[in-house]
Amino acid sequence: LLLLAVFALVHTHLTYISPSLSARSLNVSIALLLVCGQCLWLLVKRVDADMRHLTRWTSVVFGGYCLLFGTRIVSLLLYPNHAHDFFNSGTAEGAFLVASQMLFILFTYALGLIVNQRLLEELQTQEEKLSKAFHSSPCAILLTRMCDGKILEINGGFTKNTGFSCAEAVGKNTVDLKLWVNPGDRTHMVEELMSRGSVHEYEIPFRKKTGELFTGLFSAEIITINNEKCLFSNIYNISKRKRAEEERGRLLAEREQL
Repeated sequence: LLLLAVFALVHTHLTYISPSLSARSLNVSIALLLVCGQCLWLLVKRVDADMRHLTRWTSVVFGGYCLLFGTRIVSLLLYPNHAHDFFNSGTAEGAFLVASQMLFILFTYALGLIVNQRLLEELQTQEEKLSKAFHSSPCAILLTRMCDGKILEINGGFTKNTGFSCAEAVGKNTVDLKLWVNPGDRTHMVEELMSRGSVHEYEIPFRKKTGELFTGLFSAEIITINNEKCLFSNIYNISKRKRAEEERGRLLAEREQL
């Protein structure tokens, strides 16, 4: 703020009290050199080391600005322009304006690179987190296409709970795998999804590859991937809990009979 105040006072003096186009250009160049020099220092030294790859090109642009303004200051000190017509300032001033405009374009491009690269890294981080959550979940998770029910992807939990490998499941649908014990359950889930967009924790019997039955809590959401409606479903195997509840109920019934 102090530097801005000094700059404004000096510029006002050189505009209204002692008019001098060359001195005003020198004042502007010194002010911009200080600002760009500080920006360059911040980007090179104060940015965290793991973030410097994002600010590399912006640092180069600010370095170019510092070189440009430093050269202009030397030029104005050695060869001051005594004319007071901005449009007849000479070849050097014209070259400076062209160079500054080119650097401004590069600066805009460099800022765009920072934003895009940062967004890409955040997207990759989120994708990595979601991928780890998807594949490490003990629940059976599958991604299917709404139009034909074709399975697009499954996780390890699906293979562990149903016995179907990725090669056996992907490209087929749950009807092909005979996963639903009661086809009516599937029809009901589809109707619920079409009307509400999601279903949560429906207790449904399912069939493994071996033919063994297990009870699962079925939840699903309709999501859009590449402008195509898909179904993200997960089945939490509660067979052990159900058997424990049945055993507890049997023991209580026997105790009551005694």
